[in-house]
Amino acid sequence: MVTPFKGIQAPNNDVVMGGEEPLEYLTAEGATIKPGHHVKKGSTDDLITPGDASGNSIGWAGYGKAGVFKPTDTTTAYAAGDLVPVHEKPGLPVKAWLASGETVVKGQPLKPAANGELAAATVGTDDIIARAAEDASGNVQFMIKSMI
Repeated sequence: MVTPFKGIQAPNNDVVMGGEEPLEYLTAEGATIKPGHHVKKGSTDDLITPGDASGNSIGWAGYGKAGVFKPTDTTTAYAAGDLVPVHEKPGLPVKAWLASGETVVKGQPLKPAANGELAAATVGTDDIIARAAEDASGNVQFMIKSMI
């Protein structure tokens, strides 16, 4: 008998589950956005930078739908000027980045941290943009459920 997979399984060769189409394509303002980072508006409406603790996250930098601009792998940053697929959909499973020094458990609310990464959040205090879909510790890619 085959045991079914339990929980959310990380996508192969992508950071979003189910071949989800990006909401929009925006231009990387610098060479610091990695697939799975939460991103925010850059210096103009068509530019993006990695999100930070100031909030205003507009979505998640994708990978699978990046076309000719796709980095070597999901741990490599886009080059400045690359078109980045940006995904935004509450409930969307995303392979995001946990900030260094953080430890989270499945179901824990997450807030924006520096450099497009996430940190544990406090409900009622922080800008919650996701929930952990698995336990994680340290600066790793891990599965979350988007709330943006």
